[in-house]
Amino acid sequence: MRAVTVEEALSDLRTEKGKLHPCVESPGYLQGAYGPSTSAFQRLMHGTMNGAVADSHRFAHHRPKTVEKFRWFQTNCKRGSKIAQEDRGDHANKKHTIYLLEPTEPAPTVTTLPDDILHYSEPRILTVREMARLQSFPDWFEFKGKYTTGGTNRVKECPRYTQVGNAVPPLLAEGLGGMISQLLLQAQKPAEASH
Repeated sequence: MRAVTVEEALSDLRTEKGKLHPCVESPGYLQGAYGPSTSAFQRLMHGTMNGAVADSHRFAHHRPKTVEKFRWFQTNCKRGSKIAQEDRGDHANKKHTIYLLEPTEPAPTVTTLPDDILHYSEPRILTVREMARLQSFPDWFEFKGKYTTGGTNRVKECPRYTQVGNAVPPLLAEGLGGMISQLLLQAQKPAEASH
């Protein structure tokens, strides 16, 4: 089985694919809806939810300078890898990881920090739903709680981005479970044959 590319996983969640709606749980924010699915993976993840408002698909409020920086990265930096400090031009900062997605390759490991990964075609970070999609969470799975927390609150709360980043991908868990089950069945066969 071949790996799913970023575009196969996320293209139905781009802002131009679905309509934008006011975010009910976060006034002042916009939330996206699903566009038509264009890959088998998207159909597996959301089935008949085309046009529905996507859970946890709330877009960040980026400052104009941040949008400009992200556009600069998309135009000037290599996609599909971590952007090195020396390649950030006037936008060099202390941020350790900034990864620019390549649409035709698989995604990197999803982290708990929302600004570690940049969208492949839109100048923004990923939404919780997009990160969950990269982790293979089905779209019916709802995330609860705050989107992010900082400082001392991180010890007390587990925000949505952290929930996704710390999770074992469901399809990986399913694959490992199936493999372990097969190994256990094979191990039982010689024992049964000796009785």
